[in-house]
Amino acid sequence: NLPAGDLAPGRPADVTIVNFSGHGSPFGRAIGWAAHLRGRRYVALIGGLAVTLEGPQLRFLVQADAVAVHTALLGRRLVAAGIDPSRIVIVPLGVDTTVFTNVPKPPQTGAAPEILFVGRIMAWKGLELLIRAMADVQSCHQAARLRIVGPDSEPDHAAALRRLAADVGVADSVRMDGPVEHVELPAAYRRASLCVLPSTHEGFGMVVPEALACGTPVVALDGPGGPSEIIEDGVSGRLVDGDAL
Repeated sequence: NLPAGDLAPGRPADVTIVNFSGHGSPFGRAIGWAAHLRGRRYVALIGGLAVTLEGPQLRFLVQADAVAVHTALLGRRLVAAGIDPSRIVIVPLGVDTTVFTNVPKPPQTGAAPEILFVGRIMAWKGLELLIRAMADVQSCHQAARLRIVGPDSEPDHAAALRRLAADVGVADSVRMDGPVEHVELPAAYRRASLCVLPSTHEGFGMVVPEALACGTPVVALDGPGGPSEIIEDGVSGRLVDGDAL
């Protein structure tokens, strides 16, 4: 049911960019098909790791003049699915460094180290591993605290994490603050001694460049996705396996 004329009013577009998550949408594919039929160029911009690479979605990607992805990992998956590697462009997500800025931290003698997690509270985010690790952290740094910032996307899992913190004896050292406004994130990163991303996989891991831009080192699991492509191990942070976290 798209209009018979141009894809957008006014001057015809030189190129149409269709942006959506990996599984795509019928509307997005329809825009790409309409552009293709009219001899117009279109770029497919996709993110995430859960990408559909079959049926109509694969045809949509194959017909695109270019496919932009955020990680080399996803680029390799597209090549394996039969997409011409010369049309795949890796475009990492950027950070506004006028907002996420590195402000030198004054010396804080005796201040409690703060470990920060930013993200949705979901099982695959690995927070169970991080809470268990806090027991080991406190054996060396008794004053250390863990701050968890993000929405309870899975309330039952969030409740289980609170019970786990009590079971391993760190309930008083773990703070689950819920979501904060985006403008508050830079201060949260700068206040933290360390930002940790214990996810088993990430489509990109936006918290990594945000934290690094604020001068806060990051520890992440060395798994598939963005963190292993962003962090230079031992320089800007650490990439570790689950046992070493």
